[in-house]
Amino acid sequence: MRFCVSTWNYLVNRNESTNLGAVADEIARNGFGLELFLDWLPEPDIFDRTNWPVVKKCCSNRTGLSLHSRVTKTFSEEAIREEINLCRYLEADLLVVHPRSLGIEADTLELQPSVKFGDRDLKRIFGIVEYAGKREVILALENGTIEILEYVRDRLKEKTGLGNFRICVDTGHANLHRERDHTYLQRLFQEFQDELIQVHVSDNFGVKDEHSLPGQGNIDWPAVMSTLKEIDFEGPFVLELRTPPPRESAGKARDFISAFFDTGMR
Repeated sequence: MRFCVSTWNYLVNRNESTNLGAVADEIARNGFGLELFLDWLPEPDIFDRTNWPVVKKCCSNRTGLSLHSRVTKTFSEEAIREEINLCRYLEADLLVVHPRSLGIEADTLELQPSVKFGDRDLKRIFGIVEYAGKREVILALENGTIEILEYVRDRLKEKTGLGNFRICVDTGHANLHRERDHTYLQRLFQEFQDELIQVHVSDNFGVKDEHSLPGQGNIDWPAVMSTLKEIDFEGPFVLELRTPPPRESAGKARDFISAFFDTGMR
């Protein structure tokens, strides 16, 4: 199994005192891969192009490097293309995007799709995915309602194939749909098993996205891990946790997920 830690964990726990280089070193020392959260408020200019060599030095010799877009609330095609360029420069595995990263005016946590797609929307999405493909960058679309994920995947498959387009499932986001469908999270894994490239791990009680340690909410982890074993997914599992302190919480989450993966429900 492969585990990564998001730098977001340190951002929400340490705020303005957080240094990206020190965080990356601590994550690596504890045997985790790295997800760079690009909306890095303590050092707002760190991901500007002039600082890319500094970032690359921080991330050199890392296994399991991914980036998480900052284009999640307001769409900017210029910004998402520059993040794709940064992903290529760092030789990262992939860039995680939200629906709004592709110009889809839908919130990641919505329970029902609130948008209708037109030709203009599809042309924009195709253009962004094609731009990434030419730079050998994989885009992983994070849920999002299952309907939006299906629509984007199916239209891309019809138009261009799915060469550099994948799906990232966030367990915490999916659990917010549990009252509508208690099997929603497992359905995501099953529906997108061919495109699934990353799982973001956190827990909650189905009301708000608390980013708690797995086991401290009401996600059915034995069933979840059994589903992942059935589709032969072994990671990376990216730990996105608000529980302090970030170093210790990452270790606890890794042990918890590994134990259920080993036993599971068959």
